[in-house]
Amino acid sequence: MPATDRSFKPVQTYLACHAIVLALSTYLALHGNSIDRLARSRYRFDLSGLLKDAESCGLGRLARLTQAQRKQIRRANQYYSEMVFQYPNVAEAIRGYPDAPNVPTLLAAATMLVERVKNECGLLLERSLSRASKRR
Repeated sequence: MPATDRSFKPVQTYLACHAIVLALSTYLALHGNSIDRLARSRYRFDLSGLLKDAESCGLGRLARLTQAQRKQIRRANQYYSEMVFQYPNVAEAIRGYPDAPNVPTLLAAATMLVERVKNECGLLLERSLSRASKRR
């Protein structure tokens, strides 16, 4: 997709945002946050808050997001938190969604976060299984 393509892609963008929410929520859960707290808190639709808290829990050691990726996640948050990807805003549509995130950059961030968190989950599972087998 050319960098000049500013067309609104709500499905791709929503799915990238949702993947980021799931990856960051999982990361936070792996680092001591309860699933119940994450599910019931402001986090549900707050990409920026999740990112900030995940980074304060050491996300940078696991996944190094570029400044451009962080910027696009914050940019997407404007729309994701207001559910614009699910229910497009007519007034915003008329203006052409001028603050819409760059979809390829957002997808790259989502892909990397999901992959790195998935790998961390796998490592934790292996350690847990190894400890369990040693106890037997």
